[in-house]
Amino acid sequence: MPKRDSERRSFNSDKAAKARSLLGVGSLEQALLLAEQAWAEDENSADTHSLVASILDHRGEWQASLAHLRRAHELMPDGPQARLNLAMALLRKERPVSKGAAMRFMCRYASRVQRGR
Repeated sequence: MPKRDSERRSFNSDKAAKARSLLGVGSLEQALLLAEQAWAEDENSADTHSLVASILDHRGEWQASLAHLRRAHELMPDGPQARLNLAMALLRKERPVSKGAAMRFMCRYASRVQRGR
């Protein structure tokens, strides 16, 4: 008998929770495997995209991480955590030379997000 949507979501959230736990103890390979399985089963989960991005970030795979952060933001544009994670990743990519430059970047990004760009 095929799994119902609620059972599938629960199973995915179990995988995501286990992946978060593994990330917390530094088991990046195992964490990524579980997170990617959860993502493959629900490609429209902003939370799962954020989790995969976090693991990739810890592995130093910033471009791949950024792609997942952008997708998480697309799926949840009003989510403050998705917005912050994407802004911080973009900030690191731009590598501002001072705290002032970092603040200006954050303000510019925040205003673009508010206007829907």
